[in-house]
Amino acid sequence: MPNKTELFFDTEFIDKLQDVELQFNNPKFEGFSLTSMESYEGQGNGYYTVIKKDDVYLLFYRANNNLTHDDYKNEKTCLAVSNDGITFERVKVNQDNNKNNNILFSNKCSHNFFPIFSQKQNKFLAIGGTENSAAGIFLLSSENYSDWQIEKKIIDKTMILIEHLSHSNHFDSHNVLLEDNNKFKIYLRDNSYDRRFVQLIETEDFNTFTKSTRVSIDTEMVYTSGIQKYPCVDDLYIGLSTFAKRIGFQNMVKSPSIIYSRDGINFKILKQNIFNNPGQKYFAYGLTESKNKDKFLVYHYDNEACLLECYSFRKNGLQCAWSKRGTIITKKMFLNSGNISLNLKTENLKVYLFDEDDKLIMESTIDNCDCLEYKIIWKEHIPFINGRKYYLKLELTNTNIYSIFYD
Repeated sequence: MPNKTELFFDTEFIDKLQDVELQFNNPKFEGFSLTSMESYEGQGNGYYTVIKKDDVYLLFYRANNNLTHDDYKNEKTCLAVSNDGITFERVKVNQDNNKNNNILFSNKCSHNFFPIFSQKQNKFLAIGGTENSAAGIFLLSSENYSDWQIEKKIIDKTMILIEHLSHSNHFDSHNVLLEDNNKFKIYLRDNSYDRRFVQLIETEDFNTFTKSTRVSIDTEMVYTSGIQKYPCVDDLYIGLSTFAKRIGFQNMVKSPSIIYSRDGINFKILKQNIFNNPGQKYFAYGLTESKNKDKFLVYHYDNEACLLECYSFRKNGLQCAWSKRGTIITKKMFLNSGNISLNLKTENLKVYLFDEDDKLIMESTIDNCDCLEYKIIWKEHIPFINGRKYYLKLELTNTNIYSIFYD
């Protein structure tokens, strides 16, 4: 597969669009993943995280059968697993006083426990804790994802931006730990009554930390950020976020939304209210590849129905360029070869490759094709010259183009 991927989240790599629309593709319902049915589960469940490790999908979540605000003593961290990423079963881990259940532990980190598998440290790491439950955020670790140890406190309220110290319970969110190029990014949320902002702290070793930086998201109520690296694209971040709107003093309406960024700091909104049903509904954390590697799976928790649901997007196809009859001209880019592939569904597509002097180099025609990675077959092959730029002209007829891959 070529080593560079361009998505149609925006017009970042596009020079000109003519009669072409950028169209968000609504996710497809795959099935019910997990129902809150144990005695210790209920409408207080939340902060689901899905990790695909090898061929197994691991689901970590908070269980709580009590909706009382900040009921930390009743919260438990639980585990379920799946072979297909759609239907999960509880794992009997017997950590809770040898009872036959899927409770990993119940402690000050259970409210917002957030795990990852660290390639750098070759083990599972996690963060958890709020100002009220633990006076900060703690680091946890595990060699096998079921036996967890609290390592140490790593963050407290003195480390976040000073202007946001007005609330008594900072970090009361599904804060994110993200491994990125031998560093760890920690996306935190601070609180006040009428807004929720996200901040970023970085570290290489969990001993020394950068100063907190404000993360730019075009909303004042980020309930959870859900930020992760986009699969297969090194310089792209995506957030399966939940926005909130306060209704009165106690109630907030939640809106699962998708954000993205190319620097991990400045985020744009790709789509708000994905499921078109605001209420007590949240995105779980984790955009994961399906078992057959043809879809991206996402998860949606309905707090009122106590259901975790699985949805899917076409792989690398959250948004596409669509046209009944139109033209796309890309910006000029360095190419090492004519090895170019398209993720597309088309009745007819004509592809032209020009050099930086607007000279036509190669061309191709694609008919009646629905493919995640169609390698363009050129009518003739021309040697590429190092140091020169090239661009594509695409003429679409009843075509969706989801992504472009090239060397």
